[in-house]
Amino acid sequence: MIETNISHNLVSRFKGFSWAASITIICLGCFVLLGWVFDIGILKTLIAGAISMKVNTAITFLLSGFSLLLAHISSRTSEMANARRGNLQRYAGQLSTGQKMMFENA
Repeated sequence: MIETNISHNLVSRFKGFSWAASITIICLGCFVLLGWVFDIGILKTLIAGAISMKVNTAITFLLSGFSLLLAHISSRTSEMANARRGNLQRYAGQLSTGQKMMFENA
C-alpha cells in the first residue's frame, strides 16, 4: 500500500513537471519567434550578448512543447498528431543539418 502511494505521488510530480516544461518550451519558442518577426535582439538571444537562436530551432521548440503538452491527452488522435509533429521536428533537424553542410555560414 505504501509503494502505491509513493509511486502515485511520484507520477503526479512528474506530470506536473512535464506540464511546466511544455509551457516553458512553448513560451521560449514564442519569444524567439517574436524577436525575429519584430527584430528585437534580446528576444532572439534571451541572454544579452549570447548567440541568437535560429527560427527553425524556435519552431522546433514550439513543436516539441506542443507534443509534450498533448502527450497528456490519452487518445488515438493525439498519438497520431504527436507522431506527425515528431516527423516535422525530424525534418527541421535534417534541413538544419543540410543547410550547415551546403552553406558554411548559414
